[in-house]
Amino acid sequence: MPEDPGVEARQALGLRYAGDSMHRAGVQPPDAEALRHLEEAKRRNLAQAVRVVPELIPDIAAAMRELRDTVAPGHVIEGFVFNSGEVQACSFGGHGETLVMALSSGLVRLLTVQELMFVIGHELGHYLMGHHMYPVSTSGDSEIEKLCFLGLQRAAEISADRVGYVACRSRDDALRAILKTASGLPDEFLRCDIAAYLDQSRELREMGGSETEMLSTHPMFTARLRALLWFEMSEPYYTWRNRKGKPPLTAAELDRRVERDLAAAGGFRLAQAKEAAVRKALLWGILALFVADSRLSKAEQALLKTAFGETEADKAIGFVRDHGPKGVMSKFKRFLAGMRALPERLRDDLYGDLERFASEAGGDRTSLEGVLKRAVDLLGLDREVNMTCAGPQLDMASLKAFRRR
Repeated sequence: MPEDPGVEARQALGLRYAGDSMHRAGVQPPDAEALRHLEEAKRRNLAQAVRVVPELIPDIAAAMRELRDTVAPGHVIEGFVFNSGEVQACSFGGHGETLVMALSSGLVRLLTVQELMFVIGHELGHYLMGHHMYPVSTSGDSEIEKLCFLGLQRAAEISADRVGYVACRSRDDALRAILKTASGLPDEFLRCDIAAYLDQSRELREMGGSETEMLSTHPMFTARLRALLWFEMSEPYYTWRNRKGKPPLTAAELDRRVERDLAAAGGFRLAQAKEAAVRKALLWGILALFVADSRLSKAEQALLKTAFGETEADKAIGFVRDHGPKGVMSKFKRFLAGMRALPERLRDDLYGDLERFASEAGGDRTSLEGVLKRAVDLLGLDREVNMTCAGPQLDMASLKAFRRR
């Protein structure tokens, strides 16, 4: 993207869903192979697809020009249409001011030009927000990291939908585009009854959600549609449209609704997986603190049993006996590094719990500070370690409350 993307593009960036943040997820953009990837995508499309230019595909070329001028003036959209019966659109990232995107012929046949403007705006949103730099799920080093990367990709779709919504300037066209894409049915066979369609999401929530949602790169269509209906009632939408009056939803309220809806679609299983991963990382973080003096005292063993229960604590104690402090540190590094894809709030809370247990560890201050500094680094946090500022000491009540979490 250019150094100054322009007023409209900056406004589009302001539509970003709060869950769509590499910073919040604790990951950084990969070193850019972006230019090579973009050039290869362009070569492939030049060889196998048809470029969207006024001489060949005039209506879509005009739509792309209009959307560029509306959302991202000064940028270049290089569009292609490729031969496929699948309903598909993809963007290949951008370099400088240029975005390359491709639409399948199946998608073009299914949607009207106005509905296509929602899809094109959606792909433009991906480019403006840098989603092509996001890590893919297969790049995760742990299962929880892979699940978090998939969650980040789903969050990116919510942001891109918002850009598509404001780009096409029509509520009905945006919602029809989603419904037709979900069904693959043209107007001839499909009535756009949104209330009837949303009954599906209600039934799914009553059934406890779908586990496969955690493994998907895209949110289910009903969740995307509901998110857009809420977006239309929100402060970000009112600001974009310069609408007068007080919007029913603030930006924070909008994002909270979307976050809960996305979680409910998967039966809150991702949140449960995150909690389990944090608990496992905390166990090995506490063990690393406890064996900093190369021993695990009876008092420390008792704390583990109170906090984690007899079964889990006994397994951990057995591991220390069989593998020693070196084995504990290996597990400590592995499990804490796996937390980097979690939201910063969860990582910060995890570190805070480690500080509390550090006050009960038997090692000397220098050794314990070394473990905490390593934890800060592994968790990707920006904070100072100071044992004198460690959290309140643990008591039996707080340990039992911790165990119930």
